[in-house]
Amino acid sequence: MSESRRGDTINRSMSLKPKIEAIIYAAETPITLDQIVELVKDPAGTENGTQLRSAALLAIGELKAEYAVDAHGIEIREVAGGYRMSTKPEQHEVVRSFAKTLKPPSASRCRNRVKRQRRRSTSP
Repeated sequence: MSESRRGDTINRSMSLKPKIEAIIYAAETPITLDQIVELVKDPAGTENGTQLRSAALLAIGELKAEYAVDAHGIEIREVAGGYRMSTKPEQHEVVRSFAKTLKPPSASRCRNRVKRQRRRSTSP
């Protein structure tokens, strides 16, 4: 790869990184590289798919390295053919303790919420 093309890929990676980070964070299930590329590509379709894929991979690698340091309690992992943010193993116990303090909504509160939503959706 020429210096110019490499520089373009690195610059593209820097602008892609926050977008990709947000996508991986928001994804409820592991998100594949193909899905990420589809989400961040230029709507006009003017980008080279191979270069965009390379830039996305570079950005994901940078994000994984940034989250790998001890200052972070989460990491980006490759799971089931995709990428996902998850708690680092050394933080599992504190997260498990926190999860135990959460109370699931009662069945009656859930029913009331559904009734309110139905009323709103049928209102003129």
